[in-house]
Amino acid sequence: MAPTNFENKNYKLNQDKYDHDIHYIFRYETTKEDNSTSTRALNFIPIFFEFFDNPLDEFIRLSNKVFETLYPKQENSRNNDNVKRIKEITYVVRDMEGVAYTTNDFEANTAEIHLSLEYIFDYFKDRAKHFHSHSHDSQDSNQRNSNATVTKTVLDNPESQTITTVITTTVVTTIVSKKSLPNITEEKEAMDETLYEIRGVLSHELVHVWQFSCDGLPPNLIEGIADAVRLAVGYPAKHWVERSVPTDGPNAKRTPWARGYDGACFFFNWIQNNVANTDEFKDLPFIAALNKQCRYRYTDKAIKFITGHNVEDLFTYYQISLNDK
Repeated sequence: MAPTNFENKNYKLNQDKYDHDIHYIFRYETTKEDNSTSTRALNFIPIFFEFFDNPLDEFIRLSNKVFETLYPKQENSRNNDNVKRIKEITYVVRDMEGVAYTTNDFEANTAEIHLSLEYIFDYFKDRAKHFHSHSHDSQDSNQRNSNATVTKTVLDNPESQTITTVITTTVVTTIVSKKSLPNITEEKEAMDETLYEIRGVLSHELVHVWQFSCDGLPPNLIEGIADAVRLAVGYPAKHWVERSVPTDGPNAKRTPWARGYDGACFFFNWIQNNVANTDEFKDLPFIAALNKQCRYRYTDKAIKFITGHNVEDLFTYYQISLNDK
């Protein structure tokens, strides 16, 4: 089986763009934290850019979907006091352990999302069926050079400053091991599943960029809201299972985030689809209203302010609905 031709490809490993007053930056890093070269990152370049012809545009699309879920009918602007103000979001793909994480600089109003290349590479390989030749002939490994170019972009930002990106050209040497790389020309199903997972992970992390999170907000609740938005925008994880808790058991009155954030997203989704909000929040979907309540101070009474029901009672009703299915 012939290897995918990686020659004469220009991969934009660095990009930036303005959208809704926000400076978006994308970086695909080919070095590890110790500054050594990551062979995996080099090898994965052509596969990653098969997922996304323009990864930054896809990232911006997901960011806008998350924003619209948390702040419906609100203008995405730095001058809007009703939303979390963000000036810059950086999206980094690099070879690291784990899945992804987000950092926020609340003083500078900037955020970074780091996506694990190791995770998405393994996720794709685990689902792939068609690999290149397993023979150990002289053609088993091929070394090819690809140009990864950062194009010069001059942007007029909302503050009337001119920003010019640094022009650099990185010549990357891709060591292609045909026996370990899936043949992307025959892996549409694995490609689609991995693309779906990447979109889901990024949606979750983008919630951590956009959501309000006051001091004292339970970490499991923060994660539960992020998963609820991931579910709402259409990319729930394939492994998620909506589990019921016996209504007469010891966990019957404990909210999902008191037991761990797994499952909280389904509970929030059920409230949004089945419970009417009070007059104060009648114009907001439940998840957006909950995010609003997390801006300054949070207690579980916030859910009663939104719905008129104690959270413990809602959780009991939710469990009954699951047992009736």
